[in-house]
Amino acid sequence: MIKLENLSITYPLRRMNAFSLRARVAYALGRLFGLRVANPRHYVEALCGANLTINNGDKLGVIGYNGAGKTTFLRAVSGTYPPTSGRVQIDGTVTSLIDTTLGMDMEATGERNIFLKLVYQGKTFAQAKAATPAIIKLVELGEAINEPIYTYSTGMILRLAFVIATFETPEILIMDEIIGAGDEKFRARIENRLNEIIDDSKICIICSHDMEAIRKFCNRCILLVGGKIIADGDVEEVIQKYHANIADND
Repeated sequence: MIKLENLSITYPLRRMNAFSLRARVAYALGRLFGLRVANPRHYVEALCGANLTINNGDKLGVIGYNGAGKTTFLRAVSGTYPPTSGRVQIDGTVTSLIDTTLGMDMEATGERNIFLKLVYQGKTFAQAKAATPAIIKLVELGEAINEPIYTYSTGMILRLAFVIATFETPEILIMDEIIGAGDEKFRARIENRLNEIIDDSKICIICSHDMEAIRKFCNRCILLVGGKIIADGDVEEVIQKYHANIADND
């Protein structure tokens, strides 16, 4: 289960002179002497008062315009971003495919990166060492697995990261768009593996602009507008509301 209670996340917004020494000193002195001085830092509320419970069996689609707060929402429910206010409760182990290459060492070999990523994901050294040969076999990079990954193409790095992340079926799977990397044969295998882990995961959250993917994989959908959840429920009904919202703002 994942439960959001009045969750808000606010970012500082950089503007000209907002972080200059002069602006910060003026603000500090104003506060010290009880003067009304505008705070040089400006903020944007990326997620505003979100209340949501995601239960076992939910395959949740997250849709909205660019800048609606979708990626912030995903990072909040994965535990990456701490709330500015409110609360996030996560009951289960999370695998996030938002930043698949996060934590990879470009100077280390592909094999070493497999080991390191598994440890970062919570495996013991013994578990990571035992799982590494099977991942090497699945990723099919040949002798390149013994080379530093700065020599890899972008597709090869994504391929390696994807296989590591999806080696075991997670309890909670979080995805930002559907991943595709590598040649046609490997992309077909990725699709098959995605189908398996989405079906087998207890909770799956997919953010996508591809409405057909949302229809295919999800049994529930939310619509984000301006950092607020304005619709939650049947996939087709929420998609229709999304299109209606686009029409209203054209």
